[in-house]
Amino acid sequence: MNATISSGCGGRRRERPRHQPTVARSQLLRPYPQFGSVLAQGANAGSSSYHALEARATKRFRSSFFLLAYTFSKAIGNSEAPNSVSQDGEPGGGLLSKNHNLRQDRSLVQFDAPQRLVVSYTVDLPFGRKQKVLNGGRVIGRLLGGWQVSGIYTAQSGNPLYLTTAVNSMQSAYVTYSRPNNNGQTAQLTGDLDLRLNEWFNTVGFTSPAAYTYGNVGRTLPDVRNDGINNLDAGFFKNNPFGRENRFNLQFRGELFNLLNHARFSSPGQVYGTPQFGVVSAQYNTPRQIQLALKLLF
Repeated sequence: MNATISSGCGGRRRERPRHQPTVARSQLLRPYPQFGSVLAQGANAGSSSYHALEARATKRFRSSFFLLAYTFSKAIGNSEAPNSVSQDGEPGGGLLSKNHNLRQDRSLVQFDAPQRLVVSYTVDLPFGRKQKVLNGGRVIGRLLGGWQVSGIYTAQSGNPLYLTTAVNSMQSAYVTYSRPNNNGQTAQLTGDLDLRLNEWFNTVGFTSPAAYTYGNVGRTLPDVRNDGINNLDAGFFKNNPFGRENRFNLQFRGELFNLLNHARFSSPGQVYGTPQFGVVSAQYNTPRQIQLALKLLF
């Protein structure tokens, strides 16, 4: 028969498993083998630390503005899921593999991006009437004046990858995933990204873990990341004020997203034992997009 033990202040509910002639090894390897399930409510899901060096520079001109921001950082933790209260965790690098040994899951967090650079600008072009270049009459001023260009460039490191296995080596319904073993080789590969889409990292350096083991690979890989950000968005605008005291403005807008048409690849397959392991099969961002518009301001 089942017996349930509930504590009044500890926040745990335990159910004793039914008596059987034999006990599965996976059950004996659990932190509380004498219970069928343990649910911890209100328990700490993990901890993390973040350190960063931030630099910022701005420059203002008469009608222009430049901004440069750079961040050098490192984020380490043992969990990234605030609701990770299950006994042994779930698939993905964000959750715990062993709730009773949090130190074993300490690694780079999934959102770690050690370097990020953002440059933005807005410039009024000095063309047209009462400007330094091509200063002419009303017609020339109307055609050449009022132009403005702007843009934002972003460069960022990729995020670390996490690996799981296609076959659950723990062979337990309570442990929903395991990690592969690493034979001591670095998984990092170098070279042109376009030539590594079928093998983003060194896949031969991993093997299946033995039965009832988690695998020795960390929660995230320390030496392999997905594709980072290298993106430039730009825009150009033509202001055409009219009416009494220039009350109205018919603005022509042209905006270009991913101006350089730079492809950012999606993360490679991260499940060992599948044909997609280490293979990049999709693009994360969208190709160049251009949109034109007229906007009336009043």
